[in-house]
Amino acid sequence: MTTRCCPSSTRPAPANVARGVLASLAVLLCACPASPTPEDFRFACSKDNPCVAGFECIDRVCVRSQKCVLDTDCDDYDPCSQDACGGGGKCTHSSVQDASPCGLEGGTCKSGNCTWPVQGAWPSFGRDPHGSRRSPHSGPKDGAKIAWKFEALKNAKITGGAVTGPEKLVIFAVDRYLRGLDTTKDASNPDTSGFVKWTYDATRAIKGTPAIDRGKVYFGSEDGTVHAVSEKDGMKLWTKALGGSIASSPVVDLKEGNIYVAAADGTIYNIPADGGDYSVNKASTKPFLGCPALNLFGKSAALLIGGTDATFYALQQAAEAWSYTTGDEIHGCPAVGSDGTIYVGSTDSFLYALKADGKLRWRLQFDDWLEAAPAIAEDGTIYVGCDAKSQALTAITPNGDVKWKFETQQASFSSPLIGGDGLVYFAATEGVYCLNPDGTKRWSLPVEGGLESSPTLDDTGTLYVGTLTGSLLAISE
Repeated sequence: MTTRCCPSSTRPAPANVARGVLASLAVLLCACPASPTPEDFRFACSKDNPCVAGFECIDRVCVRSQKCVLDTDCDDYDPCSQDACGGGGKCTHSSVQDASPCGLEGGTCKSGNCTWPVQGAWPSFGRDPHGSRRSPHSGPKDGAKIAWKFEALKNAKITGGAVTGPEKLVIFAVDRYLRGLDTTKDASNPDTSGFVKWTYDATRAIKGTPAIDRGKVYFGSEDGTVHAVSEKDGMKLWTKALGGSIASSPVVDLKEGNIYVAAADGTIYNIPADGGDYSVNKASTKPFLGCPALNLFGKSAALLIGGTDATFYALQQAAEAWSYTTGDEIHGCPAVGSDGTIYVGSTDSFLYALKADGKLRWRLQFDDWLEAAPAIAEDGTIYVGCDAKSQALTAITPNGDVKWKFETQQASFSSPLIGGDGLVYFAATEGVYCLNPDGTKRWSLPVEGGLESSPTLDDTGTLYVGTLTGSLLAISE
């Protein structure tokens, strides 16, 4: 038998080689290649020279075993999947019944996906705590028009998204103002019709998307203050002056109602719903620009956040559970799939798929940096907004393969959303697009003034998106 160079722990070496001194000598005596090919991971085997555990001998070569022994060998980490080891050592997977409990904090299975009840049609940037940006409601299907245009503040950029809660108001930020719109009123005469139900002045710029929970609206401002106002009338409930500037969107713990806020001083704040004493985690020495998300699919909840120090953090009970280093800064928000896989983009041009324990599952390179948060469909497809060079929305399988790309005229810095029927909506600088799940265009709508904010969807099927000239648009069929 030929002894090969550079054995490693990931190689299916024969047992008597992997456990013997020949493996150590091989490392010392051979010039090891920097990037081994698949052939480097093959070892000869025989009846007298078996493979190590986890591999089997096929045609005298050790290959990774595909056979299971126990049901636990088949665990695909999906809380809504029934996993079993069947006859012949083959794994089988089937969806559990709808309404079966899953994950943490009141999650239930629906159509094979673990879902959580949220407050209203679109109460936060990612809609749910894990940032799927997936709605049960359907948006415009066969063409679209601008139903109304509200000039909130002339020549002011709207970069955050709108939210809608149980009060059925559309709430969004423009410059230093948070506004609540009653869309049942006359939008053509907003000053007298009651269309503008309330306005709250934060005194400093609001850059992120607010979050709604149990009648309260939470958001941060540029001076490092977190605000809580009434969803119904916009009255101030409490404020907290924290320190570092806040450019990101908060996420709410559905069970306790606590608010997690990331600040530009590298600190994560955990604030109770009543604005009382809060806890602090100084996770980084550099700013957080993207929003946090919660991974509720495992045995214990984890707060997820990416930083400008090129590090992605998972925090549990105010302490770091693990971290993963990327090639450059992280500006966007993460999204978590139903199997607990975490997806996040970086300015190093890669989209990363991380396991719940922080290990890399795969990464996919794009033509330029990624800032927008991904969206995750019910079937696990990941949609990533256009980067600056390729100017294309990309659909990716859960295994990291590109399904298709849809090219736009200009770049998009916003995140897509997925309707209840699987249609994909996103904004590029030149307008709003609607795509079928196979990547074909259903409709597009040109918009004047430019777009950077991420679209949102209410329970009437209306889309909302803000322009770079200070207007909020309602788009319907």
